[in-house]
Amino acid sequence: MQGGRDPDNRRDFPGGWPDDPVNAFEGAGRSGEAATVFDWTRRLLHLRQEHPALRRGGLIQLFSNEGQYAYLRRSPEEDVLIVLNRAGSDKALQIDVDDLPLPDGTALRALLPGVADVSVSGGNVLIEHPAEVQIYATSRAK
Repeated sequence: MQGGRDPDNRRDFPGGWPDDPVNAFEGAGRSGEAATVFDWTRRLLHLRQEHPALRRGGLIQLFSNEGQYAYLRRSPEEDVLIVLNRAGSDKALQIDVDDLPLPDGTALRALLPGVADVSVSGGNVLIEHPAEVQIYATSRAK
């Protein structure tokens, strides 16, 4: 890792030590890549806090290939679909959910900005333009 001598070479974020010239633990000390990583991590932690399925839900693997992976986290309150796309393309992705209790017409609300909502149709979820990370949620009927 970059940095000076131990322990500086093991720190992910600069700052936190007396006399550090940059302190990324404060908003004013974050810029560029550090700010991007901080904001992304904070957003994911907030999603985890807000969605019970992400904290304690069961895991169902739905789809995987060399560059894409989709899984569902289920809790009594909700279902959360996570789609990871490292394929380097936005080729449409069809995920078979026919064996799950997600009836046709179930709406899955996108939890990240810039991502369109999707729904179950014909036992599948079609994602027209998969981004690198997409997260969707739907409340479970009680």
